[in-house]
Amino acid sequence: PVLVLAGAGSGKTRVLVSRLAYLIQELKYIPSSIIATTFTKAAAEEIRQRVAVLVGPQASAIQASTIHALCLKLIRTYGSEGASVLENGEQKRMLKIAVSDALDYFRLPKPLQFGWKYWASWAEWVQTNRAEKRDNCKTCAEGKSDVLIAHIRAQMDISRPQSAPTNMLLAKVAAKVYTLYSKAKAVERKIDFGDMLWKAWDLLENPTVLGLVREVYKYVLVDEQQDTSRLQREILGKIAGDKALFAVGDPDQNLYSWRQADPIENIYGFAKRFPGAHIYKLGINYR
Repeated sequence: PVLVLAGAGSGKTRVLVSRLAYLIQELKYIPSSIIATTFTKAAAEEIRQRVAVLVGPQASAIQASTIHALCLKLIRTYGSEGASVLENGEQKRMLKIAVSDALDYFRLPKPLQFGWKYWASWAEWVQTNRAEKRDNCKTCAEGKSDVLIAHIRAQMDISRPQSAPTNMLLAKVAAKVYTLYSKAKAVERKIDFGDMLWKAWDLLENPTVLGLVREVYKYVLVDEQQDTSRLQREILGKIAGDKALFAVGDPDQNLYSWRQADPIENIYGFAKRFPGAHIYKLGINYR
């Protein structure tokens, strides 16, 4: 396993692209057996184009994508049920209904809803938090547990301490919204971005499926390692195993801590997770 600590302007994308070309040209990896995860579709396309300059058209076969797109592919390939992605407009509709029903349930005035994006952010947080605490919050998935409400309340106390007196009520509403929203998705057989990660992780827990995935994908490269959540990190780590992982990151450029991305664990915990890992530093800013 390799970790490259790359500061701003140090050429980390060039290093990632060069590593990809090396795998294909020198080590004779089949391009379609290589995963390269990025945070945007545009960044994934840029990687393909830059690798194509070095190795030619075969670069188009590399699985360069966001981790959500990778997980969706795994679900559709190895899952037992169809996976239809929830569009933004559909999500907005479902959440609006869920919020309205939750407020009616608690007999609260409609202005309390704060807008659907507010509740969408809590639904996403619950999904991620459920994964982070899966060992002691198995009932959180249904939104019925007092533990779930306590988790949301604790997070609200951190993110909005100025409104601590009302956070318990808001936590109860958020848990109810999450429950109603989850049921609506199940009825319409839809999945959102959080579901993509969770369902892919569940699939990879099956040794048979994991074996099949590893037969297809032999090497994993991760861009922006500092911004991966624990769940994302585990998904990619499962596929890569204990050897075939190459990650690039900068703990000073963390943007997704609110999505449970832990730059300390992602970067400084790398050597602990992978004994014998090689760690390199790119310390010069060429900009």
